[in-house]
Amino acid sequence: MKNYLQKLLDLRDITVLQIAQATGANYHSIQKTVKGTRLVKTVKPVIAQYLGIDETRTWGAGSQAYLRRLVEKEIAKKAAAERRKLESKYLRGHNQRLTEEKVVINA
Repeated sequence: MKNYLQKLLDLRDITVLQIAQATGANYHSIQKTVKGTRLVKTVKPVIAQYLGIDETRTWGAGSQAYLRRLVEKEIAKKAAAERRKLESKYLRGHNQRLTEEKVVINA
């Protein structure tokens, strides 16, 4: 089962390899730190900075609650983007007609 940091990476479509390539940090160190099997002190700030998250809150006390909130926010962003995409696809042009119908009905 994935931890919240792994889930956050998945939701953001970010791989450990991308982090390693972008930062120059060791792939296996990043992988083990993200997975939680080993916490490499020099890699934690690299991962946190790349993701734009707080290092202390990611691996400190209360980290599960912090990461869960980040996952929830990411889910909300994805849901909103998907909603806009579907509305654009299925309701494009219909908003104008609905507004016009309201004016006629309310007149």
